[in-house]
Amino acid sequence: MSKLFSRRRIVQGLMAAAALVAMPLTAFARNSEAFGLGDFAKARSTMFGGQDIADGSDGITLELPDIAESPAKTNVKVKVDEAKLGALKSITFMAEVNPTPISAKFYFSPRVEPELETFIKLAGTTMVHAIVETDKGLYSASKEVKATLGGCGG
Repeated sequence: MSKLFSRRRIVQGLMAAAALVAMPLTAFARNSEAFGLGDFAKARSTMFGGQDIADGSDGITLELPDIAESPAKTNVKVKVDEAKLGALKSITFMAEVNPTPISAKFYFSPRVEPELETFIKLAGTTMVHAIVETDKGLYSASKEVKATLGGCGG
């Protein structure tokens, strides 16, 4: 076997590839226990360690449709006024009636614009919460979304 393709080099390459593949799984694993909880209050408490979450509706703009035409893909937009609430660290979306209430959590670096647009899945008509973590604390804004097939609000 040539020196380029020796057993040792192949094993080293496989180990390096395995480490690279495994890294994102551990580097981005955040509070997996909270993501698996089915109860809204328990998931919220576990995710945020029982910290107080203040009303942030004066500094958080939460845009959701009144009626979700497709609950499987509901558009949500959040904009944070950092002058009022402080530097943005993360945004967590939670839907009260979903089987797993925590829909998503996004982390922000200091140079990123403090806004986000994404899609979340809803299990039915529910309150959707955007919980914002800043350097000053935790803040929340909420909105009820009626989830109906085809957007009929009846």
